[in-house]
Amino acid sequence: MRILKCLHWIVVLLCFVLIAACSSEEDVPTTPPELEKVTQEPTPTESETSSSDTTNNNTDTTTTDNNTDQATTVTPTTEGVAETVTDTLADTTSSVTDTTDITNSSDDTNSETESSDTSSSTTNNTDAENSESQGETVIWDDSLTSFSKSDGSNPTEEDNQDRLSAGVWITRGNNGGQIYNAAVSSNADKTNSPLGTEWAIGSLDQIDDLTFQNFRAAVNNKPKDAVGIDLVLHLTEEDIYLSVRFTSWSSGQRGGFAYQRSTP
Repeated sequence: MRILKCLHWIVVLLCFVLIAACSSEEDVPTTPPELEKVTQEPTPTESETSSSDTTNNNTDTTTTDNNTDQATTVTPTTEGVAETVTDTLADTTSSVTDTTDITNSSDDTNSETESSDTSSSTTNNTDAENSESQGETVIWDDSLTSFSKSDGSNPTEEDNQDRLSAGVWITRGNNGGQIYNAAVSSNADKTNSPLGTEWAIGSLDQIDDLTFQNFRAAVNNKPKDAVGIDLVLHLTEEDIYLSVRFTSWSSGQRGGFAYQRSTP
């Protein structure tokens, strides 16, 4: 539009210039006296004047046509530029769209990978939990260690408890009773103590053939007679087997005892 406006004003100025030129040709200066003898040029006839006007009009028309041609020539160029810009924007938009699609596809792939990793991790954790919950039989058949509780010592103190696991702490009260599990009990029960354990007379290589009972029943209801006898202790919650041999058992209400047992 700006180009067309400029062309319009150029045409107008050209018209003014042509009109001014024609006016200057008609205004002939007065002949000086000394040149009166010079033959004056004949005054143009009406037909010649008409012809001159026609020529001027033709000139104006030609100039207008030329300007119009220039405007026409410029217009397609502007349209071509607009088309080029439009095509460039379309290509850029398409490129951006393709890049966005690729990015989204990559994000989807990463999400699927993360989901797969999470699922795999969850499965592995579940398998580990199931393995722990199902458990496997564990046999402590390594070197022997000794434990003893002296007569009259406090059964609630850790030094006077053989802590085999988080849930089994073997000790003995000072009232002359049998051993019990201090992790879950505060005194002995003749029928069930120590809770969480079962016992049998024998060795670790015989566990498949042994009959396990509570401690008192396993030693024929006479704990003091268990000294020197090979026993197998089974921690029922942890499914752990270990060997035990009592080396002393204090009579009366003194609460002392000692034994050797196998280690992991």
